Amino acid sequence: MNKPSNSQQTLSLDEFKARLPIVEIIGRYVRLTRHGREFTGLCPFHKEKTPSFTISEEKGFYHCFGCNQNGNALDFVMAIEGLDFGQAIQRLADITGLPAPLRSGKASTRAERTLYDANEAAKRWFQQCLHGQGGGDARTYLERRGLDASTVERFGIGFAPSSRNGLRQALMTEGFAENDLVRAGLLIKPDDGRCYDRFRQRLMFPIENARGRVIAFGGRALGEARAKYLNTPETELFHKGEVLYGLSRARTAARAAGSVIVAEGYMDVIALARAGFDYAVAPLGTAITENQLALLWQMADEPTICLDGDEAGLRAGHRLIERALPKLTPGKSLRFALLTEGQDPDDLLRAGGKDKLSQLLNQAIPLLDFLWQSETRQRSLDTPERQAALRQRLFDLSRSIEHAEVRQSFHEAFRQQLRNRFGTGASKKAAKPSMYIAPDGGRGVGGTRLAAWIENAATTGERQLLGPLVVHPDLLPDVEEELAAVVFTDPALEMLRQEIISWYSESEDLDRDRLNNHLCTNGFAKDIEPMTDRRPASVATAWYCRADAERADILEAWRARLTQYRQFGERRGIKQAASEAITGMLEDEARVQLLTTDRLLNIRDIKTKRGGRS
Repeated sequence: MNKPSNSQQTLSLDEFKARLPIVEIIGRYVRLTRHGREFTGLCPFHKEKTPSFTISEEKGFYHCFGCNQNGNALDFVMAIEGLDFGQAIQRLADITGLPAPLRSGKASTRAERTLYDANEAAKRWFQQCLHGQGGGDARTYLERRGLDASTVERFGIGFAPSSRNGLRQALMTEGFAENDLVRAGLLIKPDDGRCYDRFRQRLMFPIENARGRVIAFGGRALGEARAKYLNTPETELFHKGEVLYGLSRARTAARAAGSVIVAEGYMDVIALARAGFDYAVAPLGTAITENQLALLWQMADEPTICLDGDEAGLRAGHRLIERALPKLTPGKSLRFALLTEGQDPDDLLRAGGKDKLSQLLNQAIPLLDFLWQSETRQRSLDTPERQAALRQRLFDLSRSIEHAEVRQSFHEAFRQQLRNRFGTGASKKAAKPSMYIAPDGGRGVGGTRLAAWIENAATTGERQLLGPLVVHPDLLPDVEEELAAVVFTDPALEMLRQEIISWYSESEDLDRDRLNNHLCTNGFAKDIEPMTDRRPASVATAWYCRADAERADILEAWRARLTQYRQFGERRGIKQAASEAITGMLEDEARVQLLTTDRLLNIRDIKTKRGGRS
């Protein structure tokens, strides 16, 4: 049995533990949020709704104040995965790329070494079979795909013959125990009967960890088979959601190029490397996981995902975005290169060469643009209700982003795209009527001017409904149902309405500062600024947005405005009723403005002037 070579720096156990990136490691299992110098999240060791799990990156230590679990990164991996000390050491070495420390326990060291050695021996045997008498079909296939001898050698490609016991006999002859070969995933052990080779009549691709050690294999069928591709099952060394094919070779090239390409399969990665794109990797037959995203972002800020341009490819891209959104941080994102339907990178290289692929990669679509296209593609948006559903969907997606600044940037970008798509927002900013007052006082408004005025008036009314609630969130229990029943025309204010309702449904303390901080954190700072009484010259000068206004007065005024807004909505767009609408709204506005401390007297005067009409 060959001894493993170890040209890497050796570490003591204390050095190894000191160099473990505890936040990155625990972040694979727990969704973390930074608070000052620490990180917090929901404890993975007991059920809780409020985070009590804290990590100190500086001290390399975690602690849960709920269940008192604590320790370092090594303790965490042992506890969360149920591993013994030696298994956890090897697990962390594979995750981080750090060399495992030398240990005195001969039995456990031998057991860890044996699985690597078994995979390395299997790789050599598969390579021998490829170049042997039975490997003719496999060699023909590789030649047809354009792979020369140097490429085959570089990627360690081999061949598993159809024999059920070829590998088993060869490795047991070298001194490997049958049970170790089962543990390595090379043999299948049935409930009854003899063990037999897992891979048969397949082209074999070694899968390496971050340090370049063989931990598993992928086999492509060369004849009839139920599965075209077959991977090693989960083992002590191999967790397919935490490694990428080609990773060990791509890391250095990706950092030098400032980019990494994510293709679909083994042959794509090899074809890209042959064309000079050494920074290509692939997942192992499954959707990209959060752990694989973390590996990609270690290599490049914006990995490029190559997708088939058909429906299945677009859906896969959308699912990846939903998985990536919570983990986005400043500067870390994704780009998407859409291939012609039915093509893969290998096909494109054969048809158009390196220049064609370079052009495609340079035109890759940013994540936000791909998400917008995905959400609006083949979606009918011809009614307010459907437009509101789109706003809600985009709002829900952006809320999943954990990083506050990135979340706010997505909020603002979505609001701008909604304005551009539905033609609202720009004209409304130009006109800032304090109430529902037409630009010319209501004289002869018509045509385009009427339409523009109606939109401005609607937006103003929506601000007047939200303003009191931003300053007085304690009103929400009284008005929640009414607020939930309306749909605003302004996209930004509609998203703000939904966010206020969402905050109320989850909040136990209807505190004004808490609400304002929540809204600012989620990207609504510019929207609520004119609604608070912290600016001297703004909508906030209205009495109902003052913090010292009487609650009963505000509630009565709010409901009057809601009625006014509903009535106005019924009349919107009907030019023949423009004069009546303006007059009615001016009268209603006068009534609402007079709801001050002596409102009863003033209302009585209005009723008298109107002949008793209220």
